[in-house]
Amino acid sequence: MDCKKALGETNGNVDEAMDWLRQHGAAKAAQKVSGRDAQEGLVACSVSEDGKSASLVKVSSETDFAGKSQAFVDFVQHVANATLTSESSGNLNPETLLTLQSNSKTIQTALEEAIVAIRENLGVASALKMTSNDGTLVSYVHGKVSDHASAGSSAAIVELVGAGVDPKVIADAGKKLAMHIVAAKPSYLKADDVPSDVLDKERAILRSQVSRCPYTVAMKKVTFFCHNVNSNLPSFCCS
Repeated sequence: MDCKKALGETNGNVDEAMDWLRQHGAAKAAQKVSGRDAQEGLVACSVSEDGKSASLVKVSSETDFAGKSQAFVDFVQHVANATLTSESSGNLNPETLLTLQSNSKTIQTALEEAIVAIRENLGVASALKMTSNDGTLVSYVHGKVSDHASAGSSAAIVELVGAGVDPKVIADAGKKLAMHIVAAKPSYLKADDVPSDVLDKERAILRSQVSRCPYTVAMKKVTFFCHNVNSNLPSFCCS
């Protein structure tokens, strides 16, 4: 019935009928899954060959099983590659994002095709484009689900700045730093970025810990605390 309707809508033009089926098939699939929770998914990176620009995206799916399917992995990588082509940097708004292309296909079209193939509510949760003028951007993806895509459970991108350094050394150091960030999950870039109320809370916790320690251990903690309280906050900042 759909094929007959498609031919009728396109005056018997087979090629146009195929496009009509794709468009309306995607619309029907999207309507069916719209509104369903999509809490699973993957993140992906894409870095330019010269290391001067990079993208980091998060794409959501309903289930972990579908989130690791090849169709979904391909879509997530498509989003990352298309985001890399953006002329704007920073967090991209949805309207701009869906019009970006990779291999002559927009993210909107790729999204519709993925929904038809996977039959789940999918969406781009966030997309970030980064650029570097004087440095090199290096990425790391943890829990990669495919050898053919930079998509996984978590990821980080770092910028390294330095003159006269072997690119291989930069790539290796950048990957290790990015791995450390993924593992540590810091909330802030540096100690100065930590809000005062967060510091006050951590100081209170440390004081409580000290009050329950034997005298000699407590004195060591007090001395350490007074000299460098931020050293006791490794999970809050990178530096």
